Amino acid sequence: MDFKSFSVQDILNLTQGRLVNGEALGDRALSIRIETPSALGTATAKNIAFFFSPEFQNEILTTAPGILVLGEAFVAPLLAAKLAFIQTTALIASSDPYLAMAKVSEALASGLSTVAHSIESRSHAKPEIHPTAVVHPTAKLGMGVKVGAASVIEAQSEIGEGTIIYPQCYIGPRCKIGRDGVLFPRVTLY
Repeated sequence: MDFKSFSVQDILNLTQGRLVNGEALGDRALSIRIETPSALGTATAKNIAFFFSPEFQNEILTTAPGILVLGEAFVAPLLAAKLAFIQTTALIASSDPYLAMAKVSEALASGLSTVAHSIESRSHAKPEIHPTAVVHPTAKLGMGVKVGAASVIEAQSEIGEGTIIYPQCYIGPRCKIGRDGVLFPRVTLY
């Protein structure tokens, strides 16, 4: 599968963030390209990772992403720690890192999804439910929804038009998913 890659400038535009360590990176910042998101502790050069909670501070010691998006509050302590990856990773500070993560995730999703997300091709289709899926009779499924094998959708949940639910997902009571959502295998919503 060919992944779409994103430059540092692309991520800056998406996040409305600022490049913290541009001087340390120099011209290298122009060659950094990421393809996929990763958990903080296992990120490598082709990954983007996010750091905006102190509960993940131990993972910062083992990370080496191409781009790290972090909250403004973490900039000074991270630079003061003088970790080696600061010389090779583009650090992008964001005033709203949760929104930044959502925007980056949306941009990456089309290249990472194995399902074509064409609204036109499914907007008038009835929901497709795998025979092994369990959907409560009070759950509401929009047009074009696809529910994968062994997935469970509980009472009074609402699944928006065109949403794809991969195998083994659990959607608890009264959950609401908007249109064109994608839940990858084993996602659990409460």
